[in-house]
Amino acid sequence: MNIDREYMIFKNEYGKYSIGLSKKNQEGKWENTTFPVRFQKEVELENKTKIKIQEYWFDFYNWTHDNKKGTTYYFFINQFEIVETEPFEEMGKEVKAELPF
Repeated sequence: MNIDREYMIFKNEYGKYSIGLSKKNQEGKWENTTFPVRFQKEVELENKTKIKIQEYWFDFYNWTHDNKKGTTYYFFINQFEIVETEPFEEMGKEVKAELPF
């Protein structure tokens, strides 16, 4: 993963984060996917936040659930800079805050 560019961070309804990754395939068309990421405990980001990564590492944890075992891999993003946050949208329309001043 190139740390010299911006990445989109997605947050699902459970508060779990993933990073958007894209590349051009052999035909020259873009392919997109997401990959799990984690941050330090105090980090709270909105869905569709663009960040510039300064430090990260590849990590994993082992889990057991309903007598099944597995491993989940993820990027741990330790240092980053917020570049942009998407405006809050409700039912496809941008919602603007009413300020009293």
